[in-house]
Amino acid sequence: MILLDEERRIFEANRATAAMLGVAREAIIGRSADSFLDSDEWRSFDTEWRAFQHRGDFAGERAVVRADGVRVVLQYAAWWTELDGRRLALYVALEVSPRDHPVQVTDSIAHEAEMLSPREREVVGLIALGLRAHEIAGELDIAPSTVRSHTRNAMDKCSARSRRSLSRSSAPAVSAAKAPGQ
Repeated sequence: MILLDEERRIFEANRATAAMLGVAREAIIGRSADSFLDSDEWRSFDTEWRAFQHRGDFAGERAVVRADGVRVVLQYAAWWTELDGRRLALYVALEVSPRDHPVQVTDSIAHEAEMLSPREREVVGLIALGLRAHEIAGELDIAPSTVRSHTRNAMDKCSARSRRSLSRSSAPAVSAAKAPGQ
């Protein structure tokens, strides 16, 4: 998981992203996301970013370069979210593979997207950010028991056994199912 500000600077990143990039988490914060892209990706990322700013969500693949020079392909989902009144792009890596073995995108993402309610998508997005039930409750101004209920429902719909697998398996669904204006 990585959060980008509107200038594509990294606002936050989890430890898994830092490990995948081969860089200390603290060294990522404030850097341009472009600095991790394979040079062949710069132009298409710029075009994608402009479309993403208007559309509000996106899913796709992108080649990135690790600190050790190894190129990997990420399958990801992204959507806009607000945190402390700041508009941020939330990118969630769904799968990582070596450059010569690109990942396969399936249509099951669309099916999962149709099953989640708008509130369940909000809760799953906040779970993907690493928030706990009481933090999500505060963010959405609902009771922690309601958060747990939405989480349980989303886990059932996505056949997820844990919050971690829910955020991994349903992140593309959250992205793909966002209604215009959400």
